[in-house]
Amino acid sequence: MIVLSISFSGRGHDPSDLSYWSQVGATQNWSSVAAQGDPQAQFFHGIELVRTNFVTMIDRVPRLSSIPIVGKRLFENTSYGIDSNASQEQLAEAYRWIKKSAEQGFAPAKEAEKLFIGRIGMPNQGGASHGK
Repeated sequence: MIVLSISFSGRGHDPSDLSYWSQVGATQNWSSVAAQGDPQAQFFHGIELVRTNFVTMIDRVPRLSSIPIVGKRLFENTSYGIDSNASQEQLAEAYRWIKKSAEQGFAPAKEAEKLFIGRIGMPNQGGASHGK
């Protein structure tokens, strides 16, 4: 059990690797823990709401990206997005949970917030947010 708590802490893995965090979050239903204010659970619950619309794109330079140690770092770029099939309500609810998590300092949530830029009306841009 100690191993799980260390791997979920957010300190052991790259916060910008949203594919990893999405897979970790798929291990259980986080809604009840998220409602109690746990930032990690809030993030996982938010990602869970858009999981079927979550897209991972990998841009790599053939052959060079397979060079040991430096290939992936220098010749491979991974980016993430949410496909256009997600409804505005779904996006807004997912963003609400991810935003709560980011405000509490959970690093992967700060990365995931970027997925929503330009996709929904950002209610926190100078006023109180809905659902606080």
